[in-house]
Amino acid sequence: MCGVPQGITRIKAEAGSAQPDGQNFYAHSGFEEIPGFGPYADNPQSRCYAKTINSHSAAHTAMA
Repeated sequence: MCGVPQGITRIKAEAGSAQPDGQNFYAHSGFEEIPGFGPYADNPQSRCYAKTINSHSAAHTAMA
């Protein structure tokens, strides 16, 4: 299962405007940009991402 806990099917992440490398990683690793969530919901400096995962996609993302 490549270290992904059972039942986890989607992961969310955030990268701020001062983290262009993080934004680039998410954008090029199959993550889609989503509206802000949790503490990032009203922060215009945040870019939030999500990706549906399974054991294969989790391994691929970890190696990207």
